[in-house]
Amino acid sequence: MTGTECHDCGTPTDYREADEAGRCAVCQERNCAKVHRPGNPFRERAIRARAKADKLSGRRTAHEQGMANSFPLGAGYGRAGGAKRIERSIDRAVAAVKANEDALWLESSADAYDQGRINAQGRRWDAHKQAMSEKREATKAKRDARIAEARAIVDSKPRHEVDCDTWATAQGYMAGPGRELIKHDQSEYIKANTTTP
Repeated sequence: MTGTECHDCGTPTDYREADEAGRCAVCQERNCAKVHRPGNPFRERAIRARAKADKLSGRRTAHEQGMANSFPLGAGYGRAGGAKRIERSIDRAVAAVKANEDALWLESSADAYDQGRINAQGRRWDAHKQAMSEKREATKAKRDARIAEARAIVDSKPRHEVDCDTWATAQGYMAGPGRELIKHDQSEYIKANTTTP
């Protein structure tokens, strides 16, 4: 049997039966049985990262393949340019390790998203955070409704007839020193544009 090891479980398998990710038939069925949520933002990136990591970790240059048996200390050892070859092989090994770490992180993120433990931004999601998010959305909706109501009043009257609170709310200032400043400006405008008998 012309074989290799399964990428997932490590059992010997025929390379003709393995898929492009190097999984044996049993692991292929197990992987297909996993539930993948639609719109998983990590899944495609994880697949690409795993392919890159596998390519880097299994890649040997033609020179290395041809010289592997000829020189026990490595291809090009002791010859001119040998140091550069050794440095390039070290750089490739470092890149392979980094690519493997990235692939593992993206695969675990994709699995966590499928299980509902994180959201699309990669943040952990639980019932408490969901309740806080819903409360924040409800507060924002109430604030927007108050602003829209105040703007409708401002649009229906001349500016000097609008009270200071409504004017500040229509400008989007709900509290704080900014609101007080806008209210002061409106009160000054009302005083300047109101004629007293």
